[in-house]
Amino acid sequence: MNNCVIRATGDIRIPKNVKPVNCTIEANVKNATAPYKFFELADVGVSLADDEEGLVVTAVKANTPFGNCGLAKGDLIRAIEDVPAGHSEEFRKKVRRALVRQGDCLLTVTRGDKTVDLPVFFPLPK
Repeated sequence: MNNCVIRATGDIRIPKNVKPVNCTIEANVKNATAPYKFFELADVGVSLADDEEGLVVTAVKANTPFGNCGLAKGDLIRAIEDVPAGHSEEFRKKVRRALVRQGDCLLTVTRGDKTVDLPVFFPLPK
């Protein structure tokens, strides 16, 4: 192992037969992925909570893809692209895939006693 950086939020265990050469190794780092940022739903304007019936929208930010589609706090997301939404981590992956592959997705949402489909459009990368 040569010229690498290894950072972790916990302990780091390197096999005995591996000898790091010119490597930076940092264990128990508070934010091990800094300065890199991974895709989060908040990046596109929505915060969710897992629920037995789907995903409950806990916050929607204005002027974002989810804010612009008409999604509202308290909505229950049941599906994305006609597939059950799953738990929040599954949903995050589906949204990321939709953003990268096609630039949009369709949500099926329950609001009160009505079910509506909301198209979400993601901006082109800069």
